[in-house]
Amino acid sequence: MSVEQEQPPTHTDRVDALAAELAAVRRALYALVECLVWAGFATPMLAFILIAHLPGGLVWGRVFDALHAVLSGAVALVVLRLSRRLFQPVFRGPLVHYAIAVLLVSVLGAGIEITQRFTHGDPSLKDFARDILGALAALACAVTLDRTQVWSRGPWVRWALRLGAVAILSCVVYPVVRIECQVRERAAMLPRLADFESDSEAPFVYADLGATLARIEPPAGFLLAKGHAGRVTFPAEKEYPKLEISADGDWSKARDLVFDVYSDSPSMVRLSVRIDDQRDRRFNRRVTIPPGQSTQHILTEDIRSTAENAELDLAHMKAILFFLPQPKVTTVLTFDSVRLEP
Repeated sequence: MSVEQEQPPTHTDRVDALAAELAAVRRALYALVECLVWAGFATPMLAFILIAHLPGGLVWGRVFDALHAVLSGAVALVVLRLSRRLFQPVFRGPLVHYAIAVLLVSVLGAGIEITQRFTHGDPSLKDFARDILGALAALACAVTLDRTQVWSRGPWVRWALRLGAVAILSCVVYPVVRIECQVRERAAMLPRLADFESDSEAPFVYADLGATLARIEPPAGFLLAKGHAGRVTFPAEKEYPKLEISADGDWSKARDLVFDVYSDSPSMVRLSVRIDDQRDRRFNRRVTIPPGQSTQHILTEDIRSTAENAELDLAHMKAILFFLPQPKVTTVLTFDSVRLEP
């Protein structure tokens, strides 16, 4: 029996092997340069997200929430491209690079949310979910354009993926559109700021820091109330339980801020009222709420001229806060018809 002897590599084999190695090195260098370029773009943006104080407001808050999905989708596409450059010879599975993109976006999103615990930000599982959804939507669109994915070439598969991506983005964008419509409706309510007649007021009128708000039929003695009223319970021993009312708008033509209130307490209640403009300048006043019903007035001229640090800009107001500082006993106040009067 003859044994085949292994043939030594020929000159052509050596040249081909060297060419393959050079191609791999060139691919790695291109990928490294591209990584550095993308990192140069991403670093200022990441610093901005973690450090910068972003504009406030209900609409801007929803916009920044939606941007989580947009930015994570862009990051997923970049990671997909880099993964293919770096690992194409290693990972030959049809969806491996897509899985790598989703994994890295998930790690980055989780890292940002954890880091926000130590900065001015507010970590949120909802933001992390938006990161994942944005990445999935972008990658679903990428699959439909990927000629290497045989399984996605069918028209029904492509359109199903595209419709899925559109559905995801619609879910992300819907809160922005909805809050914008609500803000416009609320602007049309002026001079009314809160009347507690509808659950649609929820984004603009809410209790916080231990206080609770319930929309109820007015108490029998609250004859000033029309329709429903807002019962606020200020619990004992809490720091600053409050009712906050978003009051964006122009108050410059109003003479008074007025609200009707009913107190269940048998004695006087010293209610603190804080009013902010959009530059976070503040007006503070204690008002005395007697037992039973009453109507309280605060002159807008006093609000403008007696702020803590500077005159308030009545043309650009922001919020009203009703609170009790460290109440000794649980106190219940029922509010109605918070309004501006000419």
